Amino acid sequence: MDCSPFSFLFQSVAFFAGVLEIQFTSNKLTNFRLASFFKSRHTVSMKKPLGLLPYFALLLFLVLCPKLQADSPLETKMNQMRKSFRELKKAMAAPVEADKQKYLSWVADLKSATEASKALEPEKAANIPADQKTAFLEGYKNKMDELIDEIDSLGKAIEAGKWDEAKALVGQINQLQREGHQKYRAESNEH
Repeated sequence: MDCSPFSFLFQSVAFFAGVLEIQFTSNKLTNFRLASFFKSRHTVSMKKPLGLLPYFALLLFLVLCPKLQADSPLETKMNQMRKSFRELKKAMAAPVEADKQKYLSWVADLKSATEASKALEPEKAANIPADQKTAFLEGYKNKMDELIDEIDSLGKAIEAGKWDEAKALVGQINQLQREGHQKYRAESNEH
């Protein structure tokens, strides 16, 4: 599911289009009213545009609401990792030798965010019983170390121009990411 503000805006507009009955006269919007599934029908004339203000305020709130929830430090780092890895995945589909430095920059960003993420505690750790928490966190750090090793290997493969090896490593990193998210990511953070 796409969670971008524009996608949310279009979904909201589509919802309101189903909720509102819009009337046009001579190619002009003359008035609209809430659809009949509401008990009372409210009509707003376009001659009184301030009557639209509550509807636009509601639409604005619905668009901004998802952005009001602050990301945790770990989620912020994971988003940085996701961005760099997405670029690498696209680039490794058809790598270009001339763009090697750009690829290495993405690898460096990915590694930096991964190392920072390793030092943070996943939200899911709060729900783990105290007697299992140490093992859970140790497993998380080991998985992150494994990911860092694969990222290092990817950087070496790109630097050497071994594109087939780099493509294979991207697949391995993707698999590690899936495994890690299944085990260590809280359900509320699913993307």
